[in-house]
Amino acid sequence: MSTRLLNQLLAAAALTAAAQSQSQQLPSGVAAGDITSDSAVLWARPRVPGPLLTVVAPDRRLQIGAQTFVSAATTPLVPVKHAVSGLLPGTTY
Repeated sequence: MSTRLLNQLLAAAALTAAAQSQSQQLPSGVAAGDITSDSAVLWARPRVPGPLLTVVAPDRRLQIGAQTFVSAATTPLVPVKHAVSGLLPGTTY
């Protein structure tokens, strides 16, 4: 896995965290792991239980090729995970 793709995935995850940073819903931020050339697992630990929306897209406006995931965080002790696939190598997300 290239460092560039990892950085791109982390940047995409940061967009999700930034969208919620005002209310500090993700105090530990968003992490990426299990990265391959076309997939990754993103996870976050929300501050409070409830729905968590994650959007991954190569478009900063999140309009083109966006993948949207909604999960229910049941406890702040267990991270919410999203397996993202269909990523294109060399693409900034």
